[in-house]
Parts: sequence; structure tokens; C-alpha cells
Amino acid sequence: MKLRDVLETKANILHSLDAETDLTAAARLLAEQRIGAVVVLDADGGLQGILSERDISRAFGNDGAAAVTQTVSSVMTSSVITCHPDHDVDELFRSMVDNNIRHLPIVDDSGPIGMLSIRDLARALVQNYESDIQDLKNLLVSLDVNAA
Repeated sequence: MKLRDVLETKANILHSLDAETDLTAAARLLAEQRIGAVVVLDADGGLQGILSERDISRAFGNDGAAAVTQTVSSVMTSSVITCHPDHDVDELFRSMVDNNIRHLPIVDDSGPIGMLSIRDLARALVQNYESDIQDLKNLLVSLDVNAA
């Protein structure tokens, strides 16, 4: 299954921030939109980084109340791993688990188009496996395996 298949069933809204946004505003966006990460875009709409709940928590854990004066650029992850709609879902899931990543920006030839969470992938994989199991059950019934 390709990521493109998952995107057909997922509401894919690209939430983004400017690198100079303060952490308070960034945290507010995450809370209001009930999301765990947001892409950081440059003035041309290019991917500059990703800001996650973990990044914000780490900033407050390290700097305490002083973190409220920090900008997104000071705490975001700038070396970002991305995914493309043509990527294989099983490989993406394995990569996210192996690298302890919960969110991946989705990019195509035009730039960032969305955000993928590990929950999105888990949900898609479970649905796919359930469908495969049902297909196997139907095959067994059609073969009438108990008749042998």
C-alpha cells in the first residue's frame, strides 16, 4: 500500500508556522488544532523545519519560563526526514518506529502538502490487515475447507 492510498481517506490540512513565531503562539496552534507537530516554512513556502510537542517540552524543560521568549527557529528540528505520496506505507511505518519519529512532513514536487502521523499509518495498516483477514476467511469459505 502506498501513502497516496492513506491520503485518500485522511483529512490533509497543512498547518504551518513561520520560523520567527514565538513558542507560546506555536503551542497555542498545536493545542487549538489538536495536532502534535507543524511544519515550519520559509518565505517562499519551502520546508525549513518541523516543530513538535516534544521540541516545545524540551525547550521548557531546559529553559523554564524563559522558553516563552524563544522562537520556533531556536527549538525546531531543521534536518527533517520527509515522505512522498508514492512511498510504501510499511516502509514508512518501520522507519518511523526505528527512528522514534511520530510525524513526517509529506512533500511532493511542489513542496510540503501535509503531515503524516504514526497514528495515521497505524490506523491504515490495521484497516488493511483487517481487510486481508476478511479476504482470507472468504477464500476459506469458498474452498469449503471443512469438506475435506
